[in-house]
Amino acid sequence: MSRRHALTELPIADEFAGWVVGARVHGVEMGGRVQDVDVYSVHIPSPGPYEKRVLQFIDILGRARSDCPQIVAGDFNVTVALRRLSEDRKNTTGEKRILQRLHDELGLTNSWQTMHPDQALPQTLRWSRNKTVPYHCDGIFVDPHCREHLLEAAVLDDSSWTALSDHNPVVAVFG
Repeated sequence: MSRRHALTELPIADEFAGWVVGARVHGVEMGGRVQDVDVYSVHIPSPGPYEKRVLQFIDILGRARSDCPQIVAGDFNVTVALRRLSEDRKNTTGEKRILQRLHDELGLTNSWQTMHPDQALPQTLRWSRNKTVPYHCDGIFVDPHCREHLLEAAVLDDSSWTALSDHNPVVAVFG
């Protein structure tokens, strides 16, 4: 989506107003086909309980589902991919339930993990208390149509980002 596209705002439930924004992006070319795509930018509200709030957001996404492909991205304030057994940090039961519901109910999978299977999760949050812990709370989730056109997914961690945010950006490229 490098060119300008017309947007139509998608309504969001009041409890997420100011934390989530949705838009239907019109005329997106993906895989040689032009179509509309529903895109949501998410920051799960603080303070928690974060897992409960993400589950509430999944309920809202399920009710808002349309025939358009869907991309949901942002800061979920919980780990947004399955950790490998070899990683020091482990997924909570709630995080696993969130990922299962995203997949089973909405068909959404984490784009970074799709492109980097069986790799330890990179750090997306350099939390102020300990900047070395590999928190992975930011992600881009894509549905099956978008996933089949996913060319690249990366976490940018060069020094140019550290002055701008305590989060490393996650990017996805579609063809």
